Amino acid sequence: MRRGSKTDNARRTRFQVNRPIRFERNWLNKESNASSRNLLVEISSQRPNRSRRRESLTRVRKTNSQDKVKLASLPREKSSWYSSRDPLPRTNLPRLKISHGIHSTAMCAPRNELAISRHRSTCCGVCTVTGLKPGNPRWQNQDSYIISEDFQRQTNQRCYGVLDGHGEIGHLVSKRCSQQLCEHFVKSQLDMSLAFRLMQEDLSQCELDIKCSGATCVFVHLHDSYLRVANIGDSRGVLGHLDGANICATPLTSDHKPDRHDEQIRIVACGGQVSCRQLVVGHSSNGPITLPLGPPRVWYRRNSSHGDTMGLAMSRSFGDAIAHGLGVSCEPEITQYNLDLADKFLICATDGVWDVIDNAQAVKIVHTLYERSNDWDPLEAAHTLCISARNRWQSLSPMIDDITALVVDLHRALACGKQGKGTEIKKPTALRRLT
Repeated sequence: MRRGSKTDNARRTRFQVNRPIRFERNWLNKESNASSRNLLVEISSQRPNRSRRRESLTRVRKTNSQDKVKLASLPREKSSWYSSRDPLPRTNLPRLKISHGIHSTAMCAPRNELAISRHRSTCCGVCTVTGLKPGNPRWQNQDSYIISEDFQRQTNQRCYGVLDGHGEIGHLVSKRCSQQLCEHFVKSQLDMSLAFRLMQEDLSQCELDIKCSGATCVFVHLHDSYLRVANIGDSRGVLGHLDGANICATPLTSDHKPDRHDEQIRIVACGGQVSCRQLVVGHSSNGPITLPLGPPRVWYRRNSSHGDTMGLAMSRSFGDAIAHGLGVSCEPEITQYNLDLADKFLICATDGVWDVIDNAQAVKIVHTLYERSNDWDPLEAAHTLCISARNRWQSLSPMIDDITALVVDLHRALACGKQGKGTEIKKPTALRRLT
């Protein structure tokens, strides 16, 4: 039998072998009794040495036609390492921390609790809810956000944004972008395209391994009544506009999906491949019969010649160094818009919201709270939007995505910037998209 190794921490001790044990006939040796199929593990009741816990695997012996393996000097606690998949106690984990509009967490809350982070500023509120990934109870929220309401120390300039990380260290990528993007925006002299390229260079030069990890982003710059929105990926910005007595949703961004015609042309031209996962449902004389499974993705290998095949479900992002060599881009699409008094609020959210709630529904949810009072609370609106999305996820799937929503009260933002008092705000113009 191969020698084992011990994994020990403050909560549990488990015995690991170098390869999986298969409880099959003649597992120990070819001459073993054919009727012996079970492996009996006997736990020693001796008290372990506190200074040093050791596990020794003694030689195999036969007793009454049953194979016994004796493990010595295990902890006196119950042997839950083989009888339970989740022996860790359900403790109250620390709540999410907020620092300068950046959210971070060490782990998610217990399964029966929601890990919710909320933040209120002068003109906006943001709420983020950690998702649920079956089989990964320590899932970390990969969403982050940006709030800068005294951008360049000017009250008439504000920056907002949300980011959605993906990959093994997506939470670190989104966090770094939320910390550095405004700084690169200043360095670029308020050139959004240049700021996004500088952010990508920053990620390439930092200590993070961004080969297979990245983040989407929607970034907003509000200067007086002039609004600019830049986005990469499938995070989205939507404007709540009052048309008479009806509230309308005005999209400020367009999702960057690999199957979008212009995006797919660019990716294929750069050598990338766009397709869905295929589910084999049968076979015919012409080969297997398959059905598309999941969204279209940009496929690549972790290493150049071998390794796991990875799929990226967006065509533009920060990070994702390997996919960027196959046509994925960090170049944002930029929308500019002159605000009007009929423009009531702005919603920026990750796909945890938009996958289950469309633009019109999201605007209606926020507007319901907006109508209640002139002194409405954008934080309450963001929280209601996130909880609504969470409830819809729970009714659809055991997997729940991270959910983040940021709501800005535009009238309050303009008033804080000394706009709309004694001067007329510019009339709205048609959306102008810069690419």
